[in-house]
Amino acid sequence: MYEKKDIRFCWIPGHAGITGNELADTAARSVTGSSERFPIPHSDLKACFRQKLQSVWQSNWDQQTENKLHSVMPVLAPTVPSSSNRREQVIWTRLRLGHTRLTHRHLLFGEPPPYCEICNVLLSVKHILCDCPHSNHLRHRLFNSVDFTIQYFKQ
Repeated sequence: MYEKKDIRFCWIPGHAGITGNELADTAARSVTGSSERFPIPHSDLKACFRQKLQSVWQSNWDQQTENKLHSVMPVLAPTVPSSSNRREQVIWTRLRLGHTRLTHRHLLFGEPPPYCEICNVLLSVKHILCDCPHSNHLRHRLFNSVDFTIQYFKQ
């Protein structure tokens, strides 16, 4: 599917046989210092373009401060293949974004948003996992810490 490409930058005389142009070509060649070819490996160009693209992407991403995902992942990084299966990846992503059926069902079915029955605050993944006092015993049992924070999901 991908062909190996070899890109070379070199000086090519375009005015052969015309005295004035020959002088201009000689002057241009002397400025470059050499008529040797210095092939740039495709992998180097690809890495350079990839780095520039990443920089532009991050710059654009930094402007998206109101985006919920930006608060979870402020620095864009290449995704690392996970050893977990697709279903597990979906679950972790939904938890990290705070989008679950429990907390977002109301958007799908036109219902009023759910509130925590204990705290009477808008129900969210962060509230359930980090803030709700009713979940303290579960946090302690599952994560061995009552001070569990959302930082766990940023790892």
